[in-house]
Amino acid sequence: MAQPSHTFFLKTGWFIIQVDCTAVPVWLDPLQQRYAHFLTCPPSTPPALHISLQPGVPSTYPQNKAPDFTPHGVTFAPPGWEGELDFAQKTGWVRPGPNFFIEETDYFLRVACAIQAFRTEGLLFHAAGILRGGEGYLFFGHSGAGKTTIARLSGERAVMNDDLVLLRPEPGGWVVYGTPFYNPTQVIPSGNFSAPLVQMLGLVQDQDVYLENASPGHTLAEIVANVPVISTDARCAVELLTRCQKLIAQVPAFRLHFRKDDSFWAVIENRRG
Repeated sequence: MAQPSHTFFLKTGWFIIQVDCTAVPVWLDPLQQRYAHFLTCPPSTPPALHISLQPGVPSTYPQNKAPDFTPHGVTFAPPGWEGELDFAQKTGWVRPGPNFFIEETDYFLRVACAIQAFRTEGLLFHAAGILRGGEGYLFFGHSGAGKTTIARLSGERAVMNDDLVLLRPEPGGWVVYGTPFYNPTQVIPSGNFSAPLVQMLGLVQDQDVYLENASPGHTLAEIVANVPVISTDARCAVELLTRCQKLIAQVPAFRLHFRKDDSFWAVIENRRG
């Protein structure tokens, strides 16, 4: 299949999103550069979503809006940029401000990925994903808990993403996937990686370095709290809880007490063996 003009295809996890810049072709190259590790060829079957970009109203700063949920997707209403996702039609459109089109398009795509993942048995999850020996490790916690610090202290280990990853159960267990989303202060993803998920580690900044067993209830609450977008839609509450319970039943989870050096990796590797 030939590459359509002014369009690119983004491979995120197990699905592909087509991003159409026909209305604003000057946005194509900057967006392709941002998502370079995650670009893919046109698929042989229709992509999960076809999203059209259109010029919006100029703004003085980028805006991360909360979506309004609809029966088939979400809308983002003015003031500022606007957009819509219709998962029944597998389409969407967004009108970001021209001076912040990268940041606002990126946010729109994050929401699209969160919902598409949930609709296909997965989760978008706030965590740093690090690849070690072909296995995936998740480090999660509230903003400021240390996810980016962990990524920077992980040396030659590949950073799947230091803030947002995708998770999905497969026949052999849960798999973690990197995502293309990052902010200027974060570690840029090393590539488009996926790996079996072997440990989940809730972050606790400390002077001592050790792993602490956490109660299933505490772990479940933390996991649910770190699922963006979906956790704000009451219609998804029961399924979200069920899916997170399945996750913590199948993947070992600990609280990682760490200080700002790489000594935590020795503790993790000793436990993993």
